[in-house]
Amino acid sequence: TIPLYAIRYGDAYQCAVQDIAYQYNMLIINTPITDPSISIDRKRPASFFAAQAHSNAFNKSIAGVQLIDLPSFDESFTYDAVHYTDVGNELIFNRVEEYL
Repeated sequence: TIPLYAIRYGDAYQCAVQDIAYQYNMLIINTPITDPSISIDRKRPASFFAAQAHSNAFNKSIAGVQLIDLPSFDESFTYDAVHYTDVGNELIFNRVEEYL
């Protein structure tokens, strides 16, 4: 067992990202959400799945960005809720391509 850590970003960080978003044409890709009951070999703790949603909520709080939301990913799109299958990568690529 190893401890897992989360990074908490304060208001100053969010303001800095916001400032950059206003200066540039920023595109943010949200993390595909995976269901905690996904059938994968390497089990993830509940905090992992909560962190996916939390990071996406942070992304949504940044005004002035183009935000790409992705559908929930299951076993056909991800091997382990972190790395994506060819089908998952293609889906992400196609969504990004729409913005280019």
